[in-house]
Amino acid sequence: MLWKAELGKGLGSFAVVGKRAYAAGNDGADKDTLVCLDLDTGKPLWKHTYAAPTKCHEMSIVPYGPASTPTVIGDKAWFISRDGHVLCLNAETGTVIWQKHLVDDLGGKRPVYGYSSSPFIADDRLYLDAGAGGAGKSNACLKASTGELIWQTGDGEAGYATPFISKLHDKDTLVLFKGEALELRSPTDGKLLARHATETRDFCNCATPVVSGDRVFISHTGNMGARALKADSSALTELWSDREIGLLFHSGLPVGADKLLVFNDQVRGANDLRLLDLATGKTLWKNTEIDKGTGLITTDGHALLLTSKGELVLAKVTDTSLDILHRTQVLSGKCWVQPVLSHRRLICKNNEGSVVCLDLR
Repeated sequence: MLWKAELGKGLGSFAVVGKRAYAAGNDGADKDTLVCLDLDTGKPLWKHTYAAPTKCHEMSIVPYGPASTPTVIGDKAWFISRDGHVLCLNAETGTVIWQKHLVDDLGGKRPVYGYSSSPFIADDRLYLDAGAGGAGKSNACLKASTGELIWQTGDGEAGYATPFISKLHDKDTLVLFKGEALELRSPTDGKLLARHATETRDFCNCATPVVSGDRVFISHTGNMGARALKADSSALTELWSDREIGLLFHSGLPVGADKLLVFNDQVRGANDLRLLDLATGKTLWKNTEIDKGTGLITTDGHALLLTSKGELVLAKVTDTSLDILHRTQVLSGKCWVQPVLSHRRLICKNNEGSVVCLDLR
């Protein structure tokens, strides 16, 4: 173990750039703190604290604090709070460059459990799933460096997944898994290109879609389950669907070009880690030895999995099995936060904000 830290409640992970790690947490007293840590020591290089509600839902089982992971590009860092604050800070000093609110300034509608998508930026454009508090307000594009509104369009509930741009039929396409549908839009002006309606309780479309070629994989824990869609220039057509598979707390880990390692949340309380063939929907193998959680795939084909109970598992992923190589307890409490590997340091955090950084060199 290289260092420990306490950052406050939250489900957002870390953005690591060089030897700096950026994150956010809530103090339990209605204040969010954005922080930049030294990757070698865990000591704060700067902090920025502002008023943001701790409680994001009346049910105490719903975790508190920021659920969005920061985005850092060049000398700027962007953050989104659970309540809807959008902030752009100087990445070196923590000075606020601009800030807006998805509801108060953009006319959005806060999702049931608060905002959780991370800031997606391309070509100095920040794409946001704001939710429709009024007609034509649901999707927004801002100039990332200044916060100036470029376009705003669309209706419907916000989802919890992060928007992104992908090449579909050789065209840059904005992919949004909103609360009531998967939408493909033009990044230039937000024009709707294709839509596939699907929703579940409380509009919990949470898992960020996975694009492979002209296929788009989506999943939630409602009646649809998991589904692959073929995208063309103006339509989304179902290729396969499996109601027995549902993603909720984790978006899955791409393995190669056409496979996805997923924690199946369709059956609550049951361990179910499986490898899916995205072309056919077939389950290649299923493992019940590991609690549900999050994780990452290394460049040499290993999986580093952090379970919801704080156990770290190292395993080799093959087309036929998951070969467990090592497992150790690294955190207590609930752990729904994505671990991060950078510079051979592995950063793990639990829902309460306890952080450990492991030196894997």
